[in-house]
Amino acid sequence: MGLWQWITENAVPLGVVVTVALAAITGIWVVYTRFSDRRPRDGAERPGDVSLDVKAQIKQAGDRGVAAGRDIAGSKVITGDRSVVADTVQIFEAPDAEKVISSRRQLPADLADFAGREREVAELVALLSGDGAAASMSAIGGMGGIGKSALAVHVAHRLVGRYPDGQLVVDMAGTSDEPLEPAAAMARVIHGFEPGARLPDEPDAVAALYRSLLSDKRALIILDNASDGAHVRPLMPPPPCAAIVTSRQAIALDGVQSFNLDALSESEAHDLLVAILGADRIGDAQLAELAGACGQLPLALRVAGAFLNLHRDWTVDE
Repeated sequence: MGLWQWITENAVPLGVVVTVALAAITGIWVVYTRFSDRRPRDGAERPGDVSLDVKAQIKQAGDRGVAAGRDIAGSKVITGDRSVVADTVQIFEAPDAEKVISSRRQLPADLADFAGREREVAELVALLSGDGAAASMSAIGGMGGIGKSALAVHVAHRLVGRYPDGQLVVDMAGTSDEPLEPAAAMARVIHGFEPGARLPDEPDAVAALYRSLLSDKRALIILDNASDGAHVRPLMPPPPCAAIVTSRQAIALDGVQSFNLDALSESEAHDLLVAILGADRIGDAQLAELAGACGQLPLALRVAGAFLNLHRDWTVDE
C-alpha cells in the first residue's frame, strides 16, 4: 500500500501531513496523541474541531519551531534524536490587531482656567516648534506646587498640530523612593506606539529600539518629575521629536533650554483666583490677601479657590 493511499484511507489530518513534511526539514516531530479529535471523512465538524484555516503555533524550548493546522493540543514535540522538548503542546493565538489600541495620545485635559505664565508659554511654544527641540522646567529653590506639570501640559496642547504622531507623558517619579528607570520609561513610550511589542531585556537594546521607533515620527514627549539631568539624558528623543522635562532640580543637558519657574506675580495670582472663583466672588483686597497667604503658588491657589467654591458661605478671613 502506498503512503498517500494509507493517508487517505485512514483520514490522517492535514496538519499531520504538513507537520511530517516540515519535520523532515526542521528535525522537530510532533507526535499526535489525540487522533480521536480528527475530522470525519464526511467533512462534518464536531464540537471542539479546529478549522484548517486556523494557524497554531507550538511553544517549545530551543531555537527551532514548526507550525501546524488543526488541533494538536496535548501532543508531544520530539527532536530528531528523540529528545522531548515539549511534553504538552500549548496552543496560543496572537492578539487581534483590531483590539490592540494605541495609547500615543496621552495628554491630560488642559486647565480651562489656566492663567499666568504668558511669557513662558510664548517662549516654549516658539522653541518647541523647531525640529529636535527640548526644554526643561524646574522650580527655583526646588519648590513643589510651582505649576511645572500644568505648564508643560498647557504648552503641549498648543503643539498638538506640530506633533501629530503622538503626545506621550511619562511620570519619572523622581521625587519618590524608587524613580522610574530610563529603560522602563523607554518601554512605556514604545508601548504607547506599539502596545504588543516584545522588548529585549538589555537596556541598551531597548534604547536602540526607542531611538529607531521615534526617528521618523513627529512626537512630543513629556518627561515629568525627573530627579535630575542624568535621569532623563538617555530619553532625549531624536529629531524631529521634541521633549519637555519637568523637575524640582535644575536640568543641565546639551541642547536643552532651561526655564526656572518662580511663584506667580501678584497680577498673575489675582487672575488665577478670578478665573477659579469668578470676578464677583470676593473683592480685590481679599484676593490679594488670599494670594499672599498661598505664597502665590499655583497649586496652593487652586486648592484655596476650590475650597471657597465648595463652601460658598465661607469668607477669606475664615
